[in-house]
Amino acid sequence: MSIFKSCDIRGVYGDDLTEETMAGIGRGMASILRRRLERPRVVVAGDIRRSTAGLKSALIDGLLQSGAHVIDAGTVPTPVFYFAFKHVPSDACAMVTASHNPTKFNGLKLCFSHMPVSEDEIAELERVVRAGEIAAGAGEIAAGAADVGRRGEPCVLPLLAQRNVVADYERWLHDEFGRLAPVKMAADAGGGSWSEIAPRALRAAGFSVVPVFCRFDPDLAVRDPNPLPTNIGELCRAVRENACSYGAAFDGDGDRVVFVDELGRPVPSDVAGAVFSRWVLKSNPGARVVYEVNCSQALPDVIAAAGGQPLMERAGHAFMKRRMIDEQALFGVEISGHFFYRELHGGDDGLYSALMMGKLLGEAGQPLSALVDAVPRYYSTPVVRLPRANADARRIVDAISANAEAAANGSVSRLDGIRVQYAHGWALARVSVTEPVLSLRFEAQTKEFLPEIIDRFLGFDPGLRNEVNQHLKL
Repeated sequence: MSIFKSCDIRGVYGDDLTEETMAGIGRGMASILRRRLERPRVVVAGDIRRSTAGLKSALIDGLLQSGAHVIDAGTVPTPVFYFAFKHVPSDACAMVTASHNPTKFNGLKLCFSHMPVSEDEIAELERVVRAGEIAAGAGEIAAGAADVGRRGEPCVLPLLAQRNVVADYERWLHDEFGRLAPVKMAADAGGGSWSEIAPRALRAAGFSVVPVFCRFDPDLAVRDPNPLPTNIGELCRAVRENACSYGAAFDGDGDRVVFVDELGRPVPSDVAGAVFSRWVLKSNPGARVVYEVNCSQALPDVIAAAGGQPLMERAGHAFMKRRMIDEQALFGVEISGHFFYRELHGGDDGLYSALMMGKLLGEAGQPLSALVDAVPRYYSTPVVRLPRANADARRIVDAISANAEAAANGSVSRLDGIRVQYAHGWALARVSVTEPVLSLRFEAQTKEFLPEIIDRFLGFDPGLRNEVNQHLKL
């Protein structure tokens, strides 16, 4: 199993991802950058996981060994890391994090330019790392190198510089939102990267904040770092017991957020995306909104009804960001709780989204539950995640595709795995970009149509169909 995924790098710490591996990745990354830049400047940061500090140090060593300058932004949430990348003169970036994965995992989110990383770039990095390539002349600038400063005078760039951008990020948030209508809300950081910054920034916007798991936990033991509805019971309880207008649960590194309405009900992210879309399209008629393949048909229906242009994209933050940029889209939604914004150059930020939700509710004059219940609802299953090696998952997806196309019983999309649109719903099978998992989801106009859709999609493989049905308790 390769640690090099479609959008990032991810593996089990101490097993397939070690300090030695990370140093090799740093050398490989710098070597690739030096093909076009004599002295590439790389912003580096890390999340709060216990394994991150050592991996980050090894990454920096590898970058320096291959002739890169490094700007260390410290231990920060991923959105703050991307803020640093945009606001500090730099050419590339690398964030040590495993995002929402359990604590045994770690990894790397990276960019080789100011565009999202591509599959080809990840594949080239894997090739260079496995070949042990190091840039020609690596180490020759170890004493520092002449560069040109802002006023045009030669200066010497330090090989390793520290840059704390947290205060700058919080000032930028305040400039973006100012003081909003006072709202009482609960913020669940899960002991992750937003534990200190989020409550402070939300209060600075004028909110009354009930903190939930807002103390750093490097073992991520207080709550699973993936804010699935089954993992955020404490937040739901806090919202109800404290009469909050809404709740926000962040993932481990802070780029995702899942909302809870004032009744303590988790809000599916495609439904939250529909609520956001209606709101932002009021003042931006005709704008494009990107949504990923797992989202309910209700989302593109709402986008179109609100005067927007819905655009489907494959799952994965890098794919979504690139499509946002290419299409100059206004807004984007991923089922996992990533929300993307034109104002963030197509990027995502869980805290920014939490503030946007508070701003929306301050203007809406209705509780979140009413806005949620106004979104059309179809009978959607949760995402079914079946453990499979990537090669096995790909073979299953190919077999489903061949059967669906041969049967010609639906509209087939190969944008991301295989998605078949039927008269009364749709079915999706795809290979996860972060874990060895076969991911499936099904949606029907009514519950009665669901077994028929599953049977039409998986009927050629009774064993797989039965496994899915057992998972869904059908």
